[in-house]
Amino acid sequence: MIYCCVSIDYLSQLERSGVREVSDMTGRLYAVAADFGAVVGSRKEPLVIAFPTGGMFDGIQVAEALLRIVDAIDRYKPFLRGASLVVHDTEAGEDALAFAQSTRYRDLEPYSYTFSPEAAETLSDYFRLDDGLWKPPVHSSTLHDADAALLFERPQLAATLAKAAALAKRFGPRLVQLEAGPGVRSIETLALSLGMPTDRMLILDGARTRPLPFSPLVEVIAAKDEQAEPVPLPDDVMAFRFIASSSFSGGAPESVSKGCAAYIDRWLDRFGAEEGIVLCDDPGRFSPEALELIAHRLSAGRGSERYLSVSDAGLVASLSGSWAARVPTGAADADDKNASIGRALGATEGSIRSALTDRFNAISDRGAETGAETGAGSSLKRVLHILPREASLYLYALAIVENELSPSELSEFVESLGLKPEGETLLRRLLSRTGLVEPLASRTLIRPMDPGAVVRAIGAAAAETIQERLSGYLIGLYRAGRIRPSLGFLRRVGERPEEERLLYDCLFAEVMRPDRPPLADPSFLSQSSASAYRYWAAMTIRDRYASEAAAAAAEEKISGPRAQAVRALVRSELAYSGGDPERSSKGAREAMLALGKGAPPKLEARSQRMMGLSALALDRHTEAIDYLTNAQELSETAGDDYERMMAAYAKAIVEFLSGALGRSLKALRCSDESAARLFRMDARAAIEALRGRIDMELGAYDDSARRFAALVELAAEYAVPEAGRRAAIWRARALAYTGEYDEAASILDEERDDPEARTFRGEMEILRGRPHDAGPWLEASEEPAIRLFDPPDAFDWTSLFSEIEGRGLGFDSANAPLAEFRTALSLFARGLEERDPGCASRLHALTRAERVSKNNPGMGNYSFFCFLLEERLQEPPVDKQTVLSRAFKILQQRAGRIEDRAQRALYMEKNAWNKRLIEAARTHKFI
Repeated sequence: MIYCCVSIDYLSQLERSGVREVSDMTGRLYAVAADFGAVVGSRKEPLVIAFPTGGMFDGIQVAEALLRIVDAIDRYKPFLRGASLVVHDTEAGEDALAFAQSTRYRDLEPYSYTFSPEAAETLSDYFRLDDGLWKPPVHSSTLHDADAALLFERPQLAATLAKAAALAKRFGPRLVQLEAGPGVRSIETLALSLGMPTDRMLILDGARTRPLPFSPLVEVIAAKDEQAEPVPLPDDVMAFRFIASSSFSGGAPESVSKGCAAYIDRWLDRFGAEEGIVLCDDPGRFSPEALELIAHRLSAGRGSERYLSVSDAGLVASLSGSWAARVPTGAADADDKNASIGRALGATEGSIRSALTDRFNAISDRGAETGAETGAGSSLKRVLHILPREASLYLYALAIVENELSPSELSEFVESLGLKPEGETLLRRLLSRTGLVEPLASRTLIRPMDPGAVVRAIGAAAAETIQERLSGYLIGLYRAGRIRPSLGFLRRVGERPEEERLLYDCLFAEVMRPDRPPLADPSFLSQSSASAYRYWAAMTIRDRYASEAAAAAAEEKISGPRAQAVRALVRSELAYSGGDPERSSKGAREAMLALGKGAPPKLEARSQRMMGLSALALDRHTEAIDYLTNAQELSETAGDDYERMMAAYAKAIVEFLSGALGRSLKALRCSDESAARLFRMDARAAIEALRGRIDMELGAYDDSARRFAALVELAAEYAVPEAGRRAAIWRARALAYTGEYDEAASILDEERDDPEARTFRGEMEILRGRPHDAGPWLEASEEPAIRLFDPPDAFDWTSLFSEIEGRGLGFDSANAPLAEFRTALSLFARGLEERDPGCASRLHALTRAERVSKNNPGMGNYSFFCFLLEERLQEPPVDKQTVLSRAFKILQQRAGRIEDRAQRALYMEKNAWNKRLIEAARTHKFI
């Protein structure tokens, strides 16, 4: 510990006499101690301040604190009668106090500043104490008045920019390009010269572009949004936030990118309406998505914001057009660089001036003209040599952060290394003055920059320590939900045995992307993790053979504390995908039991979800609800929106099949919340499709048609073509029930090769009272259907009957629910047309078959179809009262599961078949 003992002569007398400045000075000393992380002792005379040592930034902070303490004493000398400062390096505070008292007794001078030999040795890199007299720390005087910020003062460029802004604002082109020539410039400094309110300027610097879609637009807009008053936001803000928090991911799903673009477009529309100007520095370094968005706005004439672009040379080709004007080289690049460098060097001399000259020439692009050695490594090495080591440590932290942290996050990170905010400000100032970081955007490194030279300056061990601490900090951001998991993020922080949750969150986030990206290279992963990644990647693209091969490899290669559980989960999901719910349930149960305490929530939630899906496939609905509720609650607690979305969606299907339509809608709201946060438009399409099905069950056919129409548009906008096609077919079915037969027929006729569309076309003819015309549409295909390989995370857009009913009815067969529905309609149509008693018998047999589920939504209708046929027969093959009673009982049971009275009334009175069933029940005195 470094102890600083400050003694103020006659302190008690000065305080009693009312010298207010004395308390002001002691308050200043307390503030300095707090600024640099020191601890102040309880006694006032002498005041003992203990500074920590041993940390990578402690030395420079102690030196700066001592400088500020001496400055405070000097400032208040007119109000004092004497004071001393004694600095000692020791482990015991009592030793420091004893040394301070003995030193003060020996001093004859009224003011003295003394370092013990131990303290002098510890702080020898920061003070020159050869003659025993106080001298300010080296870092405070080495640079004299040199300041590279003066290189950024480019009055000619600023004046030209101001003229361009005035021209663009009044009547000129929407984009003005300034060719500023090579050399340093600060877009922030240029922005200040415009004299515009900051809320009307959007500053985009190519030097701060990250490997992220829409960078640097997304970061700057996110920062503006944080400062703005809360306002109602469109849904696509979720896509924007998704990308803003996707550090190191390197990309985003196509639907998310579209949503993000839509949000940025709307934001810029509003910004332009307020006469905003976008200042672009070096736009050639923007991300492709940001450039494309700006180019499209300019070419399409969207919005009214103006653009001022500054670069070394010409305008980026994609931004060129009739909307752009160019200020040629000469007008914007007329500043005298020699004079600027001279002013920036100030009164420095000798080796200091030489080192700064090389650096200033290098960043001003004048090395070749002067003949100076301007290699990035050479000039950088010389400058770092004249700065305290802590400046190099901070510069290295900036270099490896690579703009991935916000200013507040960067400060938080370096503070975790021991660098306090005041210390950070000091080091930023030193780096700025020597031309290593920009003066107003001090997170931005100035090129040329050689990271290798920085590593050599601080040593490999220190570099490794900072890298490791940064990885730990990034993992903390992930845990706090500020960075989304991804394979790129896992690559950055590394696979760690103690971070199981991070590993599986990143693996699943990558493979469950809706756009199914090409298989990434998992070579940086362990053999165990790579085998898990390959298996679930194969499952996501629904490749049966690749999944089976990957599952076999996983049995051998997956290792670690959760190996047994992961292998069991692999077997469970593979069995489910192939249509074997018994084996799936067995594997999921084994996974649940093997996970143990502290397991990754992702694996726990998936195991519970697989138990629920298997139970649903086995027609055990109560058990399915319990497991799916567990999965939903586990994922909610863990903040896992993906598993929450999928568990709630599966739960909604269970409730729908059982007739609890209100509870199904509630589960869908939960699923939709998570889908919105993830901007999973494929999942939202599935959710909307199930809502459309519920509308039809309730007899709200107009609402259903509108919902499916909106889904068609959503699917087109976000590239989910299979969902759009299915929504169009179901919209046609809803239209048929509203009586819009012609429009419904035209849609269904276009999809005549689709089994579901053909079935609905036949159903429509029955609704029109033309059962004869229904027959051809309801003929079954001669080719036997093959069950699809259907993983638990897939949505089946070949048929909503397969996607919804198929998860619980005839799970091991291909298109069983649709085939059953088509058979029932076919028998009904033939029976109506031919009055064939056999049709009624077969319909009755269909409802009494061994495998019929009590949770089949169609069973009530099939019984009612049988009754309607028997009504036409003189000698019904089955007692029609019994058949009607069965149909009415099913209706009552399903209606009883609808808790909301209004919804129950709709179900009973507006559903076309239920309404006719109620009328028949009244006629036959059942009501």
